[in-house]
Amino acid sequence: QRLVTASSDLTAKLLRLVNGQWQEETIIAHSHGVKDVFFRPDGRYLVTVSNAAGIWERVGDQWRQRVTIALSSPGIRACFSPDGNYLAMADDSTAKIWKLVDGDWRQSAAIEHSGFVTRVCFSPDGNNLLTVSGGSIAKIWRLVGNQWQQKAIIEHSGWVNDVCFSPDGSHLVTASDDRTVKIWKLVDGKWEESKVIMHSGFISKVSFSPDGNHLLISSEGPTNKIWGVVNGRWKEKVTIANAGLVRNTSFSPDGHHFVTASDCNATVWVLKSVENADSC
Repeated sequence: QRLVTASSDLTAKLLRLVNGQWQEETIIAHSHGVKDVFFRPDGRYLVTVSNAAGIWERVGDQWRQRVTIALSSPGIRACFSPDGNYLAMADDSTAKIWKLVDGDWRQSAAIEHSGFVTRVCFSPDGNNLLTVSGGSIAKIWRLVGNQWQQKAIIEHSGWVNDVCFSPDGSHLVTASDDRTVKIWKLVDGKWEESKVIMHSGFISKVSFSPDGNHLLISSEGPTNKIWGVVNGRWKEKVTIANAGLVRNTSFSPDGHHFVTASDCNATVWVLKSVENADSC
């Protein structure tokens, strides 16, 4: 089990869980601050985002850089496909897709947009790609043969802050500064709007539970709201206050816990109880 962190101190640090303790294993130095890091699902490859993006491979106990990708813009977002064979990167007004071919990462597609691309997200089966561009427009692309074809457009009146697919890929959700969350359902190959959730403040983060039956929405306020599917319809189930603006959230694999990360603390929620994991 490994954990990776990114920092403005010009490093990405990899830690390994040993006897219940996280121990520093490797430091990857960069010439600029590291904005983001993430593993491929199988843990073999690692991507670091700095003034350029680097794809690193674990060879024995060492991490070796395989590819350096020049970037046109500093606000890059990226993600691996669930099978780990594709890597999507948002770079300026383009979503670039890299494919692993015979052990080498090669650019296989470049999807041009009319506005700055701020988000990229693969569906669980890897056949759909969700991109956000121009601030308020989300587009769904599907891999047909070797081509990515546009299948749907989702529009908000405000900036789209977060997007995600449900674990089974049957739903997707977009969260916006226009104070709405839109839930879309895949019906006969087409994406149809199934629910619009209104909020009093802009929404910063949305996360599905592992079974796809609950949706955690974090918004300005700051509050966390959990919506659940009841008799086939989405209904609000609970509202939980949190200290500070929530910037990230995640459910545990069993769905019994979730974590919220705000400006100065990370909080672990367990059913109706709360355990502070870290605080200022």
